[in-house]
Amino acid sequence: MSVVAKGALVLQDPQSGTKISIPATDLDFQVVDATDRRMGEEIAHEAEVEVDIGGKPHTVTLTVHEYPEGCYNSHELDTGGLEVVQAPTLEVVLADGPED
Repeated sequence: MSVVAKGALVLQDPQSGTKISIPATDLDFQVVDATDRRMGEEIAHEAEVEVDIGGKPHTVTLTVHEYPEGCYNSHELDTGGLEVVQAPTLEVVLADGPED
């Protein structure tokens, strides 16, 4: 299974109002955890991106939970102190392949 993100993640610095857009294609998800549960495995996929706004570095981490296997369950977004203006659409797909 893999995670596909579509659109963009748009973040804003709360102090300066500066916005930055991270294209979904820049989010490279990797499996970081898998735990056996009653309905099968819960798999955590994570993408981490470093961004710079106004000379300040921020680490943005998006974690997607797949549970049961093959189904989107939830996600967590750590923006490193930035505000979310727009979030990408997230899907769990059955096989790796080219995006439509």
